[in-house]
Amino acid sequence: MIPEYLNHIEAGLYLWSANWYPNEDTLGGFYTLAVHRIEMTAATVELFASFGWIMSWYMTYTRTLGRGFTLDDPDVIAFSCTSISSIIYIVYNIQINVDPLQYGTNTLYTYGDIVYFVGACYYIFACLRDDNWFWFLPLSGQYGVAAGRIRVETKDLPQIGRPVVLMTDP
Repeated sequence: MIPEYLNHIEAGLYLWSANWYPNEDTLGGFYTLAVHRIEMTAATVELFASFGWIMSWYMTYTRTLGRGFTLDDPDVIAFSCTSISSIIYIVYNIQINVDPLQYGTNTLYTYGDIVYFVGACYYIFACLRDDNWFWFLPLSGQYGVAAGRIRVETKDLPQIGRPVVLMTDP
Protein backbone atom coordinates (compact mmCIF):
# COMPACT_ATOMS: atom_id res chain seq x y z
CA MET A 1 0.00 0.00 0.00
CA ILE A 2 1.50 3.28 -1.08
CA PRO A 3 -0.88 5.85 0.41
CA GLU A 4 0.32 8.82 -1.61
CA TYR A 5 -0.57 7.14 -4.90
CA LEU A 6 -3.84 5.84 -3.50
CA ASN A 7 -4.79 9.40 -2.52
CA HIS A 8 -4.11 10.53 -6.10
CA ILE A 9 -6.30 7.74 -7.47
CA GLU A 10 -9.03 8.69 -4.99
CA ALA A 11 -8.86 12.36 -6.00
CA GLY A 12 -9.08 11.38 -9.67
CA LEU A 13 -12.15 9.25 -8.99
CA TYR A 14 -13.85 12.09 -7.11
CA LEU A 15 -13.08 14.50 -9.97
CA TRP A 16 -14.46 12.00 -12.47
CA SER A 17 -17.69 11.67 -10.48
CA ALA A 18 -17.95 15.46 -10.11
CA ASN A 19 -17.77 15.80 -13.90
CA TRP A 20 -20.83 13.56 -14.18
CA TYR A 21 -22.98 15.59 -11.75
CA PRO A 22 -24.54 17.74 -14.54
CA ASN A 23 -25.67 14.57 -16.34
CA GLU A 24 -27.75 13.27 -13.42
CA ASP A 25 -31.39 13.24 -14.40
CA THR A 26 -33.50 10.95 -12.17
CA LEU A 27 -33.04 9.25 -8.81
CA GLY A 28 -32.43 5.83 -10.33
CA GLY A 29 -30.88 7.07 -13.55
CA PHE A 30 -27.71 5.73 -15.10
CA TYR A 31 -25.53 8.75 -14.28
CA THR A 32 -26.86 9.10 -10.72
CA LEU A 33 -26.04 5.51 -9.86
CA ALA A 34 -22.76 5.68 -11.77
CA VAL A 35 -21.72 8.71 -9.71
CA HIS A 36 -22.43 6.81 -6.51
CA ARG A 37 -20.57 3.72 -7.71
CA ILE A 38 -17.55 5.85 -8.56
CA GLU A 39 -17.74 7.63 -5.20
CA MET A 40 -18.07 4.29 -3.40
CA THR A 41 -14.93 3.12 -5.19
CA ALA A 42 -13.17 6.36 -4.23
CA ALA A 43 -14.19 5.92 -0.57
CA THR A 44 -12.88 2.35 -0.62
CA VAL A 45 -9.57 3.54 -2.06
CA GLU A 46 -9.50 6.24 0.63
CA LEU A 47 -10.01 3.59 3.32
CA PHE A 48 -7.04 1.60 2.00
CA ALA A 49 -4.99 4.80 1.81
CA SER A 50 -5.94 5.61 5.39
CA PHE A 51 -4.67 2.25 6.60
CA GLY A 52 -1.56 2.79 4.48
CA TRP A 53 -0.96 6.09 6.27
CA ILE A 54 -1.47 4.36 9.62
CA MET A 55 1.17 1.77 8.72
CA SER A 56 3.51 4.45 7.40
CA TRP A 57 3.06 6.45 10.58
CA TYR A 58 3.63 3.37 12.74
CA MET A 59 6.80 2.36 10.90
CA THR A 60 8.49 5.77 10.70
CA TYR A 61 7.54 7.94 13.69
CA THR A 62 9.43 8.05 16.95
CA ARG A 63 7.66 6.65 19.99
CA THR A 64 8.10 9.20 22.76
CA LEU A 65 6.00 11.41 24.98
CA GLY A 66 3.04 12.78 23.07
CA ARG A 67 3.59 10.40 20.18
CA GLY A 68 2.12 6.95 20.04
CA PHE A 69 -1.10 5.02 19.74
CA THR A 70 -2.84 7.06 22.44
CA LEU A 71 -5.46 9.79 22.24
CA ASP A 72 -2.97 12.46 23.38
CA ASP A 73 -1.40 12.27 19.92
CA PRO A 74 -3.36 14.30 17.35
CA ASP A 75 -2.15 12.01 14.56
CA VAL A 76 -4.06 9.09 16.09
CA ILE A 77 -7.30 11.06 16.29
CA ALA A 78 -6.77 12.40 12.76
CA PHE A 79 -6.25 9.05 11.04
CA SER A 80 -9.03 7.51 13.12
CA CYS A 81 -11.41 10.22 11.87
CA THR A 82 -10.26 9.66 8.28
CA SER A 83 -10.88 5.91 8.55
CA ILE A 84 -14.29 6.38 10.19
CA SER A 85 -15.41 8.93 7.59
CA SER A 86 -14.35 6.58 4.78
CA ILE A 87 -16.48 3.83 6.28
CA ILE A 88 -19.42 6.25 6.61
CA TYR A 89 -19.07 7.25 2.92
CA ILE A 90 -18.96 3.59 1.85
CA VAL A 91 -22.09 2.78 3.87
CA TYR A 92 -23.89 5.83 2.45
CA ASN A 93 -23.08 4.95 -1.15
CA ILE A 94 -24.11 1.32 -0.62
CA GLN A 95 -27.45 2.52 0.78
CA ILE A 96 -28.00 4.81 -2.22
CA ASN A 97 -27.08 2.06 -4.70
CA VAL A 98 -29.42 -0.43 -3.01
CA ASP A 99 -32.35 1.99 -2.68
CA PRO A 100 -32.02 5.04 -4.98
CA LEU A 101 -35.20 6.55 -3.52
CA GLN A 102 -33.20 7.48 -0.40
CA TYR A 103 -31.15 9.95 -2.43
CA GLY A 104 -32.89 13.10 -1.20
CA THR A 105 -33.57 11.99 2.37
CA ASN A 106 -30.45 10.05 3.38
CA THR A 107 -28.10 12.54 5.05
CA LEU A 108 -25.53 10.06 6.35
CA TYR A 109 -22.85 11.72 4.22
CA THR A 110 -23.14 14.90 6.34
CA TYR A 111 -21.91 12.96 9.37
CA GLY A 112 -19.01 11.69 7.27
CA ASP A 113 -18.22 15.27 6.27
CA ILE A 114 -18.25 16.42 9.90
CA VAL A 115 -15.98 13.57 11.05
CA TYR A 116 -13.65 14.23 8.11
CA PHE A 117 -13.49 17.94 9.03
CA VAL A 118 -12.62 17.11 12.65
CA GLY A 119 -9.84 14.84 11.40
CA ALA A 120 -8.54 17.59 9.12
CA CYS A 121 -8.38 19.98 12.09
CA TYR A 122 -6.38 17.42 14.05
CA TYR A 123 -4.03 16.92 11.08
CA ILE A 124 -3.44 20.68 11.03
CA PHE A 125 -2.76 20.64 14.78
CA ALA A 126 -0.30 17.74 14.35
CA CYS A 127 1.54 19.59 11.56
CA LEU A 128 1.79 22.72 13.68
CA ARG A 129 3.09 20.61 16.56
CA ASP A 130 5.73 19.01 14.34
CA ASP A 131 6.83 22.47 13.13
CA ASN A 132 7.26 23.68 16.75
CA TRP A 133 4.47 26.27 16.71
CA PHE A 134 3.53 25.41 20.28
CA TRP A 135 6.85 26.32 21.91
CA PHE A 136 5.05 28.54 24.44
CA LEU A 137 2.92 25.76 25.95
CA PRO A 138 3.96 24.31 29.31
CA LEU A 139 4.29 20.81 27.83
CA SER A 140 5.99 21.94 24.64
CA GLY A 141 9.08 19.93 25.53
CA GLN A 142 7.24 16.74 24.72
CA TYR A 143 6.52 18.12 21.25
CA GLY A 144 10.22 18.73 20.75
CA VAL A 145 10.88 15.12 21.73
CA ALA A 146 8.16 13.86 19.40
CA ALA A 147 9.55 15.76 16.44
CA GLY A 148 13.08 14.53 17.17
CA ARG A 149 14.62 17.92 18.01
CA ILE A 150 15.24 17.01 21.66
CA ARG A 151 17.22 13.88 22.49
CA VAL A 152 16.24 11.96 25.61
CA GLU A 153 18.72 9.43 26.92
CA THR A 154 17.07 6.15 27.77
CA LYS A 155 18.49 3.69 30.24
CA ASP A 156 18.06 -0.04 30.63
CA LEU A 157 15.84 -0.66 33.60
CA PRO A 158 17.05 -3.19 36.19
CA GLN A 159 15.47 -6.60 35.85
CA ILE A 160 14.08 -7.66 39.21
CA GLY A 161 12.23 -10.85 40.00
CA ARG A 162 12.24 -14.43 38.96
CA PRO A 163 13.74 -15.41 35.60
CA VAL A 164 11.40 -16.28 32.77
CA VAL A 165 10.74 -20.01 32.56
CA LEU A 166 9.84 -21.53 29.22
CA MET A 167 7.08 -24.11 29.66
CA THR A 168 7.22 -27.14 27.39
CA ASP A 169 5.37 -30.43 27.14
CA PRO A 170 6.80 -33.36 29.18
